[in-house]
Amino acid sequence: MDSFKDMKRFFSLVIAETVLSLLFLIPASGEAGLNLGISTGYYLPSFGRINQQLVRYYNNVYGTNLKLRDGLVSGVQVELEFPSGFKIRVENFSFKAITQDSYSVDSAPYRQQVDHDIKVTTNPFFISGIWDVSLEESFSLYLGCGIGIFPTDVRLFGTTKYYSGSTLVSQESWADWQRSDPIGFQYLGGFRHTFKGGLTISGEMKIFAVAMAELDNLSTSVDWNGPLFSLVASYRF
Repeated sequence: MDSFKDMKRFFSLVIAETVLSLLFLIPASGEAGLNLGISTGYYLPSFGRINQQLVRYYNNVYGTNLKLRDGLVSGVQVELEFPSGFKIRVENFSFKAITQDSYSVDSAPYRQQVDHDIKVTTNPFFISGIWDVSLEESFSLYLGCGIGIFPTDVRLFGTTKYYSGSTLVSQESWADWQRSDPIGFQYLGGFRHTFKGGLTISGEMKIFAVAMAELDNLSTSVDWNGPLFSLVASYRF
């Protein structure tokens, strides 16, 4: 609990310092612009220990196919753009991975069918500094880095059904969950093309360096490190 409070205090300090920086930077340039954008992409997290345990304790033993997999993300972002080409970005995206499977065990006097349902979600929030390098009037490359938080929610659901022959005799269900909020960094790069009227389309790659999401109550952890490839559409006001 104390570490969680310390983490929230640290991240609140980062946000406060960013806001103060903006208050000093905005008046320095009357030409600063605001970009609002939406993104979609494909995320390939490692997952780490939680997937290793699913393979070791279920797939290898019972022949199941329980595994968290990469997938699509969606997000929003706000950028404050300065004439020098420097940008400050605040962004958030959401991702979830779900795996389900079942197996049977013969245990006299019943046959047991065990169903597993595992759901892992995250909604990271990052603040980044980005540097643009213009190659042409409407085309540029950019690099950036930022700090953020990876709120992680893991939910486990299970049902055991007891059969006598083909007759369902009884069943029982259980559920468990835990949340973790690791802090980490992101490193990003991409290209953007700006159209007349203020619309910009960007292609981007991110690499995350995030602390492990430790879930002690569930005796596991989630590793979010891995690449994210995304397409961003933004509009300058």
